[in-house]
Amino acid sequence: LGSARHGVGFHAWPDGASYVGEWRDNQASGRGSFIFPSGAMYIGEWRGNRFHGLGTMQDEARTIFRGSWQDGVRSGLGVEDTGGASRIRYA
Repeated sequence: LGSARHGVGFHAWPDGASYVGEWRDNQASGRGSFIFPSGAMYIGEWRGNRFHGLGTMQDEARTIFRGSWQDGVRSGLGVEDTGGASRIRYA
């Protein structure tokens, strides 16, 4: 594999973003968490540097989505919580 990341590790970008979790062939794959420069964060499963599988995303407004992701996009079942009394379920 040479210098390719493989296993568990941490990477920080100059813009303030960071990832900690599993790497395969120099890509985020497996379980990991990513913090965006804005403070938003994703914790969950990855495949090929994309959100893929079960995961939780919290955005800057503290809206939380828990559910399924496919190739970086919400897909399938999930629940969005805006912090108030409202909850939106996706199927």
